[in-house]
Amino acid sequence: MKTEKSLLLPIFFGLILLFIHTFLLNVLKVETLAFYYKLWQQYLFFTIASILIIAVCIKTKRKNLDQVGMVFMASTVIKMMICYVVAIPILNQISEVFKLQKFNFFMIFCAFLAIETVVVIRILNKK
Repeated sequence: MKTEKSLLLPIFFGLILLFIHTFLLNVLKVETLAFYYKLWQQYLFFTIASILIIAVCIKTKRKNLDQVGMVFMASTVIKMMICYVVAIPILNQISEVFKLQKFNFFMIFCAFLAIETVVVIRILNKK
């Protein structure tokens, strides 16, 4: 997998997931105006974070292939800490709207984590 393609994967899958997610919320007639964070803001944040993590892993691979896994783990932990700080306003709320937003936030987190993991596995397999 070329470097440019690796960096484009989060954008490609992020757009597809955003459209599917928006479509499902519209079909289910879920009111998203009360959400603390808009859906597109969440996808933008996670897309940028994924691109940064993948770029750091690619740069690390060029310098020292043996450290890519550790760099990925460390960058994922940093992303998790940032996500926790960002999610504090919705974690402290108990209304139904915030329950749905908590689910959305962590579902998006897991989806992008899966994308990052697949890309990093491909990077590690190309020795």
